[in-house]
Amino acid sequence: MKHRYRVILALTLAGAAGVLHPQQTLASWSTPQYVSSSLTAGTVAKPTALQCSAGLLTKLSFSWTAPVGGLPRSGYSWTVVPNGLGPSGSGSALSSASSVTVPSNILAIGTGTFSITASGPGGWNSIPVTGTVTVIGALGVPISTSCTVR
Repeated sequence: MKHRYRVILALTLAGAAGVLHPQQTLASWSTPQYVSSSLTAGTVAKPTALQCSAGLLTKLSFSWTAPVGGLPRSGYSWTVVPNGLGPSGSGSALSSASSVTVPSNILAIGTGTFSITASGPGGWNSIPVTGTVTVIGALGVPISTSCTVR
């Protein structure tokens, strides 16, 4: 009999231990939630009028016009993602910036996609504005760049 009670006690303690240690879960609300204050929606507007400049032994740069309206911007974030082999990198710019020069050390020979977003409050970002970067080289050395905007 004592053995039986020990087994029941052990199982009860094991079950309680599982209850005491919360586990992560993917949870969501399934019923409406209400607040007693007003809510405001906002949008982080994207940069406009994206332009690029490039050429033979010329620094590759992109410029834009600051978005009008929307939530206040805290800055800009840009990336260059290679299309197969090609340039890759990322960076940021201040909210007062209107251009960025792509560092030459990320310009591997090939093509890539340049994207820039405006950053807003709470880590929200605008829809990206994109362009294409092409780096032409000889014997593995970048010589010329070209770019287009979409």
